[in-house]
Amino acid sequence: MKKRMFWCAMATIALTTSCTTTTKKGYSLTGQVDSTFNGSTVYLKDYNGYADKDGNYRFDSATVVNGTFTFEGRQDTASFCRVYMNRAYADVFLENGDIVVDLVNHKAAGSQLNEVNNALRNDIDEFMRALEIEQNFIKNNPDYTTEERNEKFKELWENRRPRYAELYLNGFNANKENAVGAQLLDEMFARSLTEPDSVLNYVEMLMPVYQHMPSVQKVKGRAETLLNTKPGKLFTDFMVVDEQGKEQRLSDFVGKGKYALVDFWASWCGPCRREMPTIAELYKEYGKNGKMEILGVATWDKEEDTRKAMEELNVVWPQIMNSGDVASEAYGINGIPHVILFAPDGTIVARDLRGEEMKE
Repeated sequence: MKKRMFWCAMATIALTTSCTTTTKKGYSLTGQVDSTFNGSTVYLKDYNGYADKDGNYRFDSATVVNGTFTFEGRQDTASFCRVYMNRAYADVFLENGDIVVDLVNHKAAGSQLNEVNNALRNDIDEFMRALEIEQNFIKNNPDYTTEERNEKFKELWENRRPRYAELYLNGFNANKENAVGAQLLDEMFARSLTEPDSVLNYVEMLMPVYQHMPSVQKVKGRAETLLNTKPGKLFTDFMVVDEQGKEQRLSDFVGKGKYALVDFWASWCGPCRREMPTIAELYKEYGKNGKMEILGVATWDKEEDTRKAMEELNVVWPQIMNSGDVASEAYGINGIPHVILFAPDGTIVARDLRGEEMKE
């Protein structure tokens, strides 16, 4: 009798295992939207950078039928993707299993990695809500001058930043063997929550399949670029061609025996525009009389928009136009404005200068 019960139990386990294996043969990603969107197209884009032979990111689409859309396929290595329709979207870790996405609330659930990610995001969201309350208290305090308020904002962030970084790092350490860890590393670096040399160490902690993921390789490449262009290193040259076909090089201005202040900016960038009065002041005092080079590098911008902004802002110092990604990639820049001071021999003195710091 006991022997028979044992084999019945084993048969049940085998059946369960078989069903589990069938379920995990691929993924089913579903979502519901208002039925008014019937016939609309929902897109699935891979953000981890898996590309086809032509260099295009993997891209899929599905049609809304009876208020529902479904993607099906197989994903043996989980990847960070976005599902979107118009402005509604949800970021999702695409892996084998059943996944449900909510485009309105930007959520994905059901599979293991998406549930892990949701728990992490809840902790981060809770931190951000608490930070916002403190920021609003400073913002609405009538006793602070603008200068005092800005100083309070800065002090608050300096005090809270370690905890913010800790949330990401704890999440990374708990998930360095899966796609969640790879994505958190990307975000940590993008938010300046870790240093370039640490990033290289973290990349080595990932499983090989994620180390070689294009998005992780991009993070690694930027970290290496920042290390090669940190203060004390000799400048890295780059060349771009403007709309008139004229070649422009950084070396035309840097390493020529004078200090050079180089501002990476764009016409659409509000903070860039706010730095212009300080740069104009420095140009008037040092650049106009030839004591030092003052240079702008138009980044991620159309040349016509750059020239229009120059007129509006009365920018009269030299500019390298139409640099696209060339200049930013040469210095690992992922946010502007980014101002770099070079010594007369082309050595980098300081990076990411702002306001009074530039004057000092």
